[in-house]
Amino acid sequence: MLFDAGCCRCEGTAGPVCVACSNTFGDVGVVEPTQLSCGGASLAACRARFVLDQPMLELMRAYKYRGERRLGAWFASQMTSLFPLAVDHLAWVPTTPERLRARGYDQSEVLARSLGHKTGVPVARVLTRDSGDHRQTERGVVDRAGGPRLNVRDRVRGTVVIVDDVMTTGASLHVAAEQCRRAGASRVIGLVAAATPRRAGPGSSRVRSWK
Repeated sequence: MLFDAGCCRCEGTAGPVCVACSNTFGDVGVVEPTQLSCGGASLAACRARFVLDQPMLELMRAYKYRGERRLGAWFASQMTSLFPLAVDHLAWVPTTPERLRARGYDQSEVLARSLGHKTGVPVARVLTRDSGDHRQTERGVVDRAGGPRLNVRDRVRGTVVIVDDVMTTGASLHVAAEQCRRAGASRVIGLVAAATPRRAGPGSSRVRSWK
């Protein structure tokens, strides 16, 4: 894009996200794998940059459904502070083939490649997704727990960071981490742009800040 088209959320003059909008987004940080409702045994750690609240949902919709691909680099710049040390490969949770054709890009791949550019970590196309697989957003809570149908495409080694745009139950990251381990990873860390907030209370999970 040859010019600044303004803020993707409020359509202000400074983009892709203006200062006023960026100040409305809540931070998350570390999410313990045991807090994920799907179970997270395959994940050594999980980190999320923003809370998936209403302001962030508006921005994420622009990224995924309104063609605002430039937000991938902005999200990546916000996530670098959570990036772990000594990572061998970056991978991502792929979207469905149908969504890729309709949208023209895979938002999680754009995010992963932007992070790779900023960190210098090699990006690998480790996973593919079955054609006709339903998006997680189209499923109920019970169905989401099963996660997407992912397959191994390439081999990896060592520590792998698996990237996704959003996390609700953690099922997609859990399945992706399992497949990355089958692909040769010895350790898998989840890193997402935004995560659904966890409510505090008896039997509920908490999200704590990562420093």
